[in-house]
Amino acid sequence: MSRNSMRVGSIGVGFALSLVTVAGAQSKPAPEKVDEQVVVTATKRKESVQDVPISMNVFRGAALRDAGVTDVKELTASVPGVGFAQSATIPVISMRGFAGSPSNPAYDPAVTLYWDGIYAGRARQLQTPFFDIARVEVLRGPQGALLGKNTAAGAISFVTAEPTQELSAGLDTMYLFDREGVDVFGFVSGEIAPTLTARLALKYNHTNEGWLKNKSFGGRGDPRFDSIAGRFTLAWEPSENFRSIFRYERTDFEQLGWNKARLPSTVIPLEDQVDWVRDVANPQGQQEGVWLKPWQAVNEATWEFGGGYSLVSVTGYSAYKAESYSGAGAMNPEPLGSRLIEDFDQFSQELRVLSPTDGRFNWVAGLYYDTSNYDTDYTVRSIADTALSDPYTVLALFRQDGDTLSAYATGTFDITEAFSATVGLRWTHTEKHADYGQTVNYEVGIDPGITPAPGVINRVMTGDISTYRVDPSISLEYKITPDIMVYAAYSRGSKSGAFQNVNRTAVQAQFKLEPEASENYEVGLRSQWGDWLTANISIFQLTVDNLQTGQFVGAPPVLLNVNAGRARTKGIEWTLNARPSDYVTINFNGSYTTGKYLEYMGAPCTYYEALAGCTSAAGGANAAGRPLTLPKWTFSLSANVRVPLSDNLELTFIPEVTYRSSASIDAGGFNPFWGFQDATLKTNVRLGIGSPNDTWELALVGRNIFNELTVNSVYQYPGVGIVPHIDEGRNIGLQLSLRY
Repeated sequence: MSRNSMRVGSIGVGFALSLVTVAGAQSKPAPEKVDEQVVVTATKRKESVQDVPISMNVFRGAALRDAGVTDVKELTASVPGVGFAQSATIPVISMRGFAGSPSNPAYDPAVTLYWDGIYAGRARQLQTPFFDIARVEVLRGPQGALLGKNTAAGAISFVTAEPTQELSAGLDTMYLFDREGVDVFGFVSGEIAPTLTARLALKYNHTNEGWLKNKSFGGRGDPRFDSIAGRFTLAWEPSENFRSIFRYERTDFEQLGWNKARLPSTVIPLEDQVDWVRDVANPQGQQEGVWLKPWQAVNEATWEFGGGYSLVSVTGYSAYKAESYSGAGAMNPEPLGSRLIEDFDQFSQELRVLSPTDGRFNWVAGLYYDTSNYDTDYTVRSIADTALSDPYTVLALFRQDGDTLSAYATGTFDITEAFSATVGLRWTHTEKHADYGQTVNYEVGIDPGITPAPGVINRVMTGDISTYRVDPSISLEYKITPDIMVYAAYSRGSKSGAFQNVNRTAVQAQFKLEPEASENYEVGLRSQWGDWLTANISIFQLTVDNLQTGQFVGAPPVLLNVNAGRARTKGIEWTLNARPSDYVTINFNGSYTTGKYLEYMGAPCTYYEALAGCTSAAGGANAAGRPLTLPKWTFSLSANVRVPLSDNLELTFIPEVTYRSSASIDAGGFNPFWGFQDATLKTNVRLGIGSPNDTWELALVGRNIFNELTVNSVYQYPGVGIVPHIDEGRNIGLQLSLRY
């Protein structure tokens, strides 16, 4: 991070605080107070966010739109303690220091996404842009008791907008200067019959330029995007006691080029090597990128009966087809290309009963079932004699079928008016079956001493996983006053066992990985001080056993997926939301997290261990005590300033700075030079002018406006160089918003 960037960021914050004073002095009538935020998926029923004993952040859809946040990658950049890493295989989300591995697309996530209550269990499902969002709930820590499987570190729930009774419509169109593209969103909503309301939302995004200039194509920018998506929502309310809402969504997403480059394997620090350029030819003349077509249908029906009881049914079907293609070494010419083709479908059904909430004891109980199929075709082809090997083609077919059945219940008992206890329990049975078949075909003679031997080699692996898991949770909540609550909580989570997927060297004994188990202790404070300040803080300790991880190891490098034994993180998380005047809000969210491995035999040798003679062939290293790869400090500081200019005109100013302290991003070797990302400060700004009733607005929206360059992951190809994945640079757009 440069000194100039820190100075400019400080100037931006200072400008925001100066506007606080200006706005606070305005004499215009104050706008109506925004309704209190509510959450649904955290406890399976509607509650004020301040009454939920969980460390969490809730983002309104309008706030995400104003900030120019349109995908998970941009969302996680503004959420402290949450990270995003990209690889040529899959993207992954981390929370409280834990994530799945970007080297295995068959891994279940440690941080699970939910779309309108539907479990999204594949990493590819977080890659497309989102739109027409009502709110996003970021839930930290294990959520096993209520949300279920694969929430070992946390969960993110997206809730899309519902139809309105009154006719309404909207259009947001943005021209992206740096990307030379457009981003357009529109919706129409209203009543179509006495008991029917509907909503249609469409989104289109197209960019001609990326943030990395590719010298192989005359400076053309990579990556470039093209997507179109639509969602139809239909709500049916034939009576006061019954409501059904159906959503159907489909997306066609295309990414051309990658955000990765190649650098020399030197002892020069990463920040002195990496730049906004790449020199990568299309491997074997074929276009690099991602082609993804997901769709889903979900119906949620609620029947209220018996004096306050509710029966809720959530039925969902989701599927996608995807293809990604990449040059492994990011070289020109590129001798090694890899293609991953995915085909996924999932059906799920949940039934839950909710008790009335007017007594001292209330409860939720439910059943959940899902079944899924996941197929991949993976091809790696070398077309030239290189230092890696002679020309060859690897064809790997992977098939996985899975079923999950679970039952859960949670109950809250008000011991006194101020003191209550909540106990939850979920029983889960997961079954998986997978088959793997691999063919290696050497296209010319092979050098002596290289294994496997020349010719065609067929390898088949098969496996079954059957696990039973009980995940409890308990929390004690005490309200010091009606607006101040302290809590202590214990929770467990789990992540199902997995199979090797794109590992070209694994044998049958290595095919299966053990399931993860997580355990979390947490204490916290949730407080509301009048109408002007919300202050929440949580202190946690999260331990994960049988941590599933993966790194590039060996020479030539191969993907190794293993259970890493045990790891633990500790930290503190906070949210401060202040409203010093009717026209100003200030948000300060942050986290401090430390983590280390407690057990990890056979870990890859670090840079310094390798210098001391450690080798993978000799069993690797004992990584107990080694720190996890995460930034210790992360925070987001933002303001929302509204300045009335007249009765019909209003100025809005929304600055944000995000900070992440230095961290190792090389999970395998912990190389202190090219595997280390320095501390970074990024600045986002939105400046708009429009009507106070939001019927129209013209705004200038900028993300990472000072073009801070950061890398989210890196791996080394011996004899070739290092390959970093570079985060998005400056992106500035002019947005016109219309509402009816």
